[in-house]
Amino acid sequence: MFLSSHPGHQKGATLIEVLISLVIMSVGMLGVASLQLNAKRVNYDSVQRTLAANVVLDMVEKMRTNKNALDSYVTSGVGGQSISTPTSCHGSSTSCTSTDLAAYDLWMWERTIDGLAETATNGSTTLSVGGLVSPTGCITHNAGQVTISVAWYGSIEMSNPTANTCGEGLGKYGDDDERRQLFTLTTYIDNSF
Repeated sequence: MFLSSHPGHQKGATLIEVLISLVIMSVGMLGVASLQLNAKRVNYDSVQRTLAANVVLDMVEKMRTNKNALDSYVTSGVGGQSISTPTSCHGSSTSCTSTDLAAYDLWMWERTIDGLAETATNGSTTLSVGGLVSPTGCITHNAGQVTISVAWYGSIEMSNPTANTCGEGLGKYGDDDERRQLFTLTTYIDNSF
């Protein structure tokens, strides 16, 4: 065993050194927690954008299939269960016109962006969990040019996108629509034959 020749010297860590180490470690742990929270937020926003892209592309395909009724798809805003249940055009026994099919497609599209197909139960409450947050869907048609847009509430505050006015001014996306996220697709559908 080594004995110090200086009786006044200490061996080991002092309480101050331990406290400083704890403060440094705590700041590091807070940084890791903040990084994890931001990563979850950005990941959720990317899931919302992917869902918006998928529902827009799905509607484009439905419109291409039913191109004789393109004007029947035009809407200035669906979302929040604003469309009443139309005649079911699902199955071979029903006889639907192209306008009936367009109404049914819009109703199904609204149910998809609202997340009504996926639910979770919390006690006695059933919640829709598969859709976008506060969605608005818009469709325009002009001489074969179709523009489909979906707006939703984003967790990150940004400037209001000016590419399209879908969902703008509804009060759903902040005071200045600073949380309005937007996915827009413009395509051409030839209905001349």
